Amino acid sequence: MMASNKSPDYYLHALLNANELKTSQTLFHRVEHAGFGAITSRLMTGLNISLALDANYSFMIDSPYAVETVFDIGVKQPIELAKNQEIIEWDFMRDTWNAPPEIKGDHQYPQCPLIEGADLSRHQWCAVLAKAICGTPSKEVKKVIDELKNRINWNSYDMHIGLHVRRGDKNSECPYVPTECYLAQIKSLTDKHPQKKILIFVSSDDPNALQDLVLRAPEFDFSWDESEARYNNFNAGMVASNNELAFQESITAAKNILMIGACNYVIGMYHAQFSWIGGLLSVFNNELDTSRHIMLNPYSGARDHYATHYGFPLSTLL
Repeated sequence: MMASNKSPDYYLHALLNANELKTSQTLFHRVEHAGFGAITSRLMTGLNISLALDANYSFMIDSPYAVETVFDIGVKQPIELAKNQEIIEWDFMRDTWNAPPEIKGDHQYPQCPLIEGADLSRHQWCAVLAKAICGTPSKEVKKVIDELKNRINWNSYDMHIGLHVRRGDKNSECPYVPTECYLAQIKSLTDKHPQKKILIFVSSDDPNALQDLVLRAPEFDFSWDESEARYNNFNAGMVASNNELAFQESITAAKNILMIGACNYVIGMYHAQFSWIGGLLSVFNNELDTSRHIMLNPYSGARDHYATHYGFPLSTLL
């Protein structure tokens, strides 16, 4: 789905303007430790709720992940200013995750609460929220990305496909998406663009993911960050008591989300956070075209959508 003839920046500026309006209320969000992607996603949810309530947005992240160091999150009201406001305490687990299904769904996959965004689909509005929270990297992360793009000859390609292969502890929730399902989606895209030189940028926590892809499909150009440490485990648990490692993993996470988001298309598991957030950034960066965000069901291997987890029928999402 495409947006109106307005640019993505039009909607982002509407969000930022609404966020900057002077109000007597502040939504305060204390973010509990979770996966890096989950924390980022919860910030998007909190920002949306603050806009719906016509309140400022402030938060405190109780996690060793350095989310506020790797992203410049300009929508946050400084806590010292929030103390002078009427505080609305919002708790993600209490008020969203454990809320009745219709509330949980509306929080996790929201409609734009701003008049300026009345023509946006929920998917498009989530892309604007993602841009507001994690679309601006720190100087350090930008340097890491620029150096990586140079190493993999990013600018020599006409088109980029972001592939997020989520493994690690995800099989405690569901099966891994089979490699052949990822390759089928890649082939479908490359067949549509036969004249283009295409790079598939791979993001994965599995150190064997790239080799598996190359062996099965040597006709495609795959690349990833060769210098990245990949642990294939429960990352949030691994960093919980190691601030130094948490900082490095924060840079790695931000790098991968933003690299995926810089691609023309994104393919990944339908409820993996990096696939969701990176795909949203790609939607924003490609004129809010949600068809570029390809999410796969790990049980069937077929195209699916993140929002089916929250009760939205698949027929209304694709």
